[in-house]
This record gives sequence, structure tokens and C-alpha cells, in this order.
Amino acid sequence: MNKQTVLITGVGGGSIGEQVFKTLTMVKDTYKIIVTNSSSVALSVADTPYKEILPNASSDEYLAELMQAVENYKVDFLIPGSEPELLKISQNRQELLKKTTLLINSDNVISICLDKSKTFTELKNHNIRVPQTWTIDDLQNESVKEIEFPVIVKPAVGGSGSAGTFLAQDKDEMQFFVRYLIKYGYRVLIQEYIGRYDQEYTIGVLSSPEKEILGTVVLKRDILSGLSNKLKMKNKTSRKDLGEILAVSSGVSQGRIVDKPHIQEQTEYIAKMIGSEGPLNIQGRWDGKNFVPFEINPRFSGTTPMRAMAGFNEPKLLMDWHNGIRLEQRPDIQKTTFTRGLVEYKSDF
Repeated sequence: MNKQTVLITGVGGGSIGEQVFKTLTMVKDTYKIIVTNSSSVALSVADTPYKEILPNASSDEYLAELMQAVENYKVDFLIPGSEPELLKISQNRQELLKKTTLLINSDNVISICLDKSKTFTELKNHNIRVPQTWTIDDLQNESVKEIEFPVIVKPAVGGSGSAGTFLAQDKDEMQFFVRYLIKYGYRVLIQEYIGRYDQEYTIGVLSSPEKEILGTVVLKRDILSGLSNKLKMKNKTSRKDLGEILAVSSGVSQGRIVDKPHIQEQTEYIAKMIGSEGPLNIQGRWDGKNFVPFEINPRFSGTTPMRAMAGFNEPKLLMDWHNGIRLEQRPDIQKTTFTRGLVEYKSDF
């Protein structure tokens, strides 16, 4: 039986593409995997002979060179491994679908979830509790004058892996971070800080192109360790219910897969409500009464390999679905703890 060919973009540097590559290599001798990146050094992390250098997704040549690689390798499945590539591939999906199968969500879901203000509007319209949120372009915005601290300050669009994210405990700190982001051309999102640091979860909800949920994995995050922590500081506000330490997680997840039916039910409801047709990663915190989502990523995630190790290999399950293999029941998920570390790679480039 011939192996099916899978092309994964953006592999390297701890990227989403690298995590998907690791996930598929767990299924021994099943796929021929091609990896791409704009850097030859980044590709050294991938143990495969099939490597291609592509321009950045912002380049005018990107789509043509990607399509050429798809044709040359007769690619069966294409998986974007970075958000810029996800967006470019989604925008050109009809042209690409003539040559291969895309393992991505719908254009509508991607459009909503890559814009945090659109995400929160959609959730609020369906009566889902979200952090109180303000999107501003300047500090003259009247709506931010009565904010209760602490708050999160971050870009309204992008910011994957908590990039450009800050924690403000008073007005002066908030204004400083807002000015900084506006200076560099961002629309700014100010967001209520939710819950205690030890009540943060990341949830993978995988849906088929027919919007059937194939499975859900809930991981309770450990966000104070070095790799998983973006920010942590002593709580100096009057919000003692938030604990002595305030913390913001990084894009590197680790923690324990847990059984939380109420969180699973709510995140599956969110996936159905927005019409998810593929991978979806939802992050949020339990505030004592509700699970409050603060970010939804319409793609595979950094926790994809962990889910596979626990018995839920998302990209394989989605490819099986396209191959006509249907699950009779959801896979059993092992309740286990995952810890991450650093790995060194030697490159001859």
C-alpha cells in the first residue's frame, strides 16, 4: 500500500508545524511527510529527507511556490503550521482544493477566531461568559476610564503564543502598554483578568468537515514553570480572590489531561455554535462559577502531540475521516501529565 503524502508548512523553531510533524511521526511508516519553512536552519528539526524552502507567507511568490511543491510531491493533505500561512491558504482554498485536501477549518471560523474582538462578540451573542473587553485605537476612548484592575493588554489581532501581551495592575501601567502597542501599529485589546493562575485550561475540540465532533481533550495547564510562563508577579490590586500571584501563560503548554465534563460540554457547544469544521483550540480559566474562554485558535496547537500521546491523534483522525474511516465511538483519552523541556539540534546549513 502506497503511503499518503502530507505537506506541513512552517516546521521549525517550536512552531505549530513542528508539533504537527512530531504528532504524525508517532504513526510509524504511515505517511510520507514533506516539511517547509522559509529558513533552512529551522528545517533541521525535522527528521525527514523531504524538505522545501518557501518564501514567507507575505511574499507574492508564496502561493505559487507552495502550489508547485504540492504538484511536485502529489500531496494528498496540506497542513499549515503557522497563522500567516493558515490565513493565506484559507484565502486561496478554492485554488488549492483543486490539487489537494486541506486540513483546516472553514474560512468563516478562521476569520472570526483570528480576530479576538470578533471572537468575543460572537461568544457574547450566544450568551457565553467572556472577559470584559475593550478594543481601542487611542487612550481617549471613554469606555476604558472605569476599568477594574488587573487587566490584560494585548493586540486585538494576532498575538499567538501571548506575543505582545502585558499585565497591568493600575492605570499608569495600562496606559504605558497601550501606548507601546499603538506606537507599533496595533489595535489594542484590553481584557479583564480572569480567575486564578492554577485554574487555566487548554481544550482541543476536533470536528469533521460535516461539523460532527470527533473528540475533545481538556488539559489543565501548569503555567508557572519557565517554559510555560509569559509573566508572573505579586498581586498588588484589591482583587484578593485572584490569589497572591498573577500570571500569564506563554504559548508553550504543559500540564495534566483531566476529566472536566462541564468544561468539555461548554467548549463543544462553542465549536458547534461557531460551525467548526476542523481543529479548534480553546483557552480559558475557571472563575469559580464558569469556564471563561479568552482565546480561540482555529488550528492545531502546541498541545497536539500531547493529545496524540494520550490516544487522540488529531491530524490522523481528520485524515482518516477524509479517507472514509469513521469512528464508531470516541477514543479513550489517558489521564496523564505532560512536561516539556528543551532539545538541541545540530544543523549543517
